[in-house]
Amino acid sequence: MNVKSYCRVLVVLMLGCLLCVLLIPAIRMGKAAWPISAALVIGVAVNLLYIRIRNHQVFDFLEKGRRVRRLFRLCLSAPLILVLVIAIVDIYERRMPLFKDAVSVMEESDVAERDLGVPIKIGWPIEGSTEETPDSGHSNLLIPVSGTLGRGSLRVVGTKSNGAWKISELTLILRNGSVRESLPTDAKR
Repeated sequence: MNVKSYCRVLVVLMLGCLLCVLLIPAIRMGKAAWPISAALVIGVAVNLLYIRIRNHQVFDFLEKGRRVRRLFRLCLSAPLILVLVIAIVDIYERRMPLFKDAVSVMEESDVAERDLGVPIKIGWPIEGSTEETPDSGHSNLLIPVSGTLGRGSLRVVGTKSNGAWKISELTLILRNGSVRESLPTDAKR
């Protein structure tokens, strides 16, 4: 596949991702929606610009070797790679027992129901970091949440010892940041 055809495929894929950002409410809830959208728009513009310029000019450096073409294609693909990495990290975070326990506690909480309204929806992507070994670990997550009354983030701090995750801190932060309420976690979690 030549570079122009590759760029056309990238444009279609990036426009598809942009459409997802526009149409899927869970994505729009997260703080990453605008940066992801901006990266995709820039990616589409760069690829379209390359296609347009390529119609009138041949770039000798792309004709010289495979490595240069591969590197150039990688650069053109950067926005899609960014979205893919974010999606993979998000899938990993959602599968963690810590995430499931935190969402369960939040959904049962009167505080979350009062501040967000019901039903409570989880946004995309989850932000944070996790360091984990088979027996121990530490995680700090920021989960976008919304309900009929408001939006915010659920901050989850957890530790893993002897292979089991435990919530250390669970805080609901409303969108304006003015209200921070700790949610009670029972000792069983």
